[in-house]
Amino acid sequence: MAQDNKNAPPPFLAELSAQDAFAHLKANAHARWPDRHDSENRVEPFCTPHFNAPFTLQTGASVFTIGSCFARNVEKSLINLGFDLPARRAIGPGMQNNVLNTFTAASMLNEVTWALNPDTPFDPDRHLYDVGQGKVVDLHLGRHWALPTDKATAVARRTQIKQAYSALADCKLLVLTMGLVEAWYDAELGIYLNSPPLKRMIQTDPDRFRLRVMRHSDVAALMAQLIDTANAHNRVGGLNCILTVSPVPLVSTFRPDTDVIVANAYSKATLRSAAEEIAYSYENVSYFPSFESITLSDRHETWEDDQVHVRQGLVDLNVARMVAKYVDTADDRAEDPDVLTQLAANEVTAKRFDAALELADRALTASPELERAVLVKARALAGQGEVTQAFDFLTHKFTNESGDLSLETTSVDVQVFAARLMLRLKRFDAAQAIASQLLDQSPKHMPALIALGDAHMGQRDFAAAERVFMQCLDMSKRQAQPYFKMAQLERARGQTDAALRFVDMALKMNPTHAGFEAFKTRLTSS
Repeated sequence: MAQDNKNAPPPFLAELSAQDAFAHLKANAHARWPDRHDSENRVEPFCTPHFNAPFTLQTGASVFTIGSCFARNVEKSLINLGFDLPARRAIGPGMQNNVLNTFTAASMLNEVTWALNPDTPFDPDRHLYDVGQGKVVDLHLGRHWALPTDKATAVARRTQIKQAYSALADCKLLVLTMGLVEAWYDAELGIYLNSPPLKRMIQTDPDRFRLRVMRHSDVAALMAQLIDTANAHNRVGGLNCILTVSPVPLVSTFRPDTDVIVANAYSKATLRSAAEEIAYSYENVSYFPSFESITLSDRHETWEDDQVHVRQGLVDLNVARMVAKYVDTADDRAEDPDVLTQLAANEVTAKRFDAALELADRALTASPELERAVLVKARALAGQGEVTQAFDFLTHKFTNESGDLSLETTSVDVQVFAARLMLRLKRFDAAQAIASQLLDQSPKHMPALIALGDAHMGQRDFAAAERVFMQCLDMSKRQAQPYFKMAQLERARGQTDAALRFVDMALKMNPTHAGFEAFKTRLTSS
């Protein structure tokens, strides 16, 4: 019989007496998995797990985010909600903020250590790799940036990256999004990389670079070092950390004879487990369940057609839930029109249009000309089926001296939405005019092209519609929508077989899309 070693640390995350365990089960309103008929179905269609906020934030506080593309999406939401992201200001012309993308706990620790610890700076002579012909490569960047370039350019990038990460010392909040467990390692320097070595580097020195698949203990130790470093160098009276796991899956795996789906499950389970341990170990660290929310929500509402990237609306929904819980209710900025607008947009995404209208109206009361609030309110009205009222509202807000709708100075989002409204009102000439005006400025804007093609279909100009939809397909053969539009066009032409072929292609891109399935059912039953 196995016996406990009383001198060893407990090999478990938490230990409760039997009495306490059953007391928690009884007291915890969220302890049981909800079924589909519960009054509070927290799983469908959008999963919204309960969570606690052990500290509060002031809206407008300085926030630093670490992670990959999901972290960049979180940044967009935080900016919309009125937070300050100082790292973004450090990235100058010629660079994008995705230069800050890091994927593994080891790479995240590298960047924080190089920026905050003066005893261990990034050393260009040591950490940049000479690949010949006067070129170097920085394998501590993401793949998009880990390409051969001249050393001066690489060093200039590093200067901006250090400036960006140095801002962490002056932030009140760190949002840390863990991504992968497959990590590349330079055995000669004893350092982890953020991108795989170039093939020519492997050919030159085949034993130097290794792929390591990390365990829970590896990730937890690296995350602990990162948080310790960030805490030690904070200059603004203490740092809080919200820890998440990126829902973005492993796109491909280097592991032998392993399906990427299986490798991804191991990766996310390992990261999620390590995140729980870190959150338990540090009073200033809290876990936020965006991973659970996104991976358990309706897939065709959650993921882009590549099934890798998360739709921004779902990111916004999660960040707004996070902010609503953490922001101090006594904070005057909780009524900030930008915050209210983002919360209203989240309600539109969740198809709770009454709640969206109430929030949008509050935002417009505070700031009557706030364009995003106008757009969100119009979308909520259209979502309720009040299309004419939505159009009248836009016209009231964006009108010229003649009293007509005028969109020249509005955002692309407003123009595309207005074109879609015109289509629903069967005002096809007006929809064509709006889409064409937008395409004069952005010739490859996919939503505007789709709106233009739909306008041509409404005008029964099928040849023009086909040209537009085929242009969309030439731009991207991985997007489902252009295939579906071609299916609708062929159906309008009376070409059922061709329509079936195109809708099957759309379903191949997005197999769970209920609208595509319903369209196919109507085709096959007619």
